[in-house]
Amino acid sequence: MEPGGERRARRAAAYRAALRHSRWVRFFKWLIPVGSGLATLAILLVMIFDPFRKLPPGLDIAAVGLNGSKIVMEAPRLQGYRSDGRPFQVNAKAAAQDIKTPNIIELTDIDAQIALGEDGQARMQSPEGLLDSQKETLDLRQSVRVQTDTGYDVRLRSASIAFKAGHVRSDEPVSVTMRDGSIDADSLEIVEGGKQMIFSGRVRSVLTPRDPAAGAAQPSGPEGNRK
Repeated sequence: MEPGGERRARRAAAYRAALRHSRWVRFFKWLIPVGSGLATLAILLVMIFDPFRKLPPGLDIAAVGLNGSKIVMEAPRLQGYRSDGRPFQVNAKAAAQDIKTPNIIELTDIDAQIALGEDGQARMQSPEGLLDSQKETLDLRQSVRVQTDTGYDVRLRSASIAFKAGHVRSDEPVSVTMRDGSIDADSLEIVEGGKQMIFSGRVRSVLTPRDPAAGAAQPSGPEGNRK
C-alpha cells in the first residue's frame, strides 16, 4: 500500500491538472466565438474601407501603394470613350488619390490622347493636373501643350477638358501655331470634338499664304475668329 502522504500528494497533483485543463477549456470556449467575431469584423472593415475598390474603372497601373490617406500609383493609364464612341486615353508618370475624395486623382507628367473630328488625334501634355473620374474631366494646371495631327500646336497656361463632350476650355491667354500662320487670344474653347475652335478677347492672327507668290504674311486684328 502507498503511504498516505504520497497518495494525497498524487491526488492533489491530479486535481491541479484537471483544474488547469478546465481553465483551458473555458478559455478556448471564450476565444473561439470572440476570434470568429473579430475575423468577421475585420472582413467587414476591409469591405467598407478598402480604398483600392474605389479606383475608377478603366484604370491600369504599374504599381500601387498607400501613403497615409492617399493611394499612390505608378504609371497610371486611364482609358474611356466619349459620348460619340471615340476613345480617349490619359497617361501619367504618377498619381495620388485621397480615399476621402475617391473621384479626384492628382496626376503628374500627363500625356493624354484624344480622338478628334474625322479620325483625327490630339495629344495633350502638362506637368500636373486633376482628374475627376466621376465627371470625366481633367483640369491641367500649367504649361499645357496640345498638338493635333492636322498641324495645330496650341500653348496654354491651363485648360479644362470634358472627355465625354469632347470640349476643351481655357480662360487664360492662348497661342496657336498652325501651318498657315498663328493665332493669339485671351481665351480658347474647342467644341464638338475639335470641329470648332473659338477664340475670345483680344484676338490677333497672322496668316501666311502657302503660295509664296501670293505675298508676305498678312496680319489681321480683332476682326478674326472670336466671340
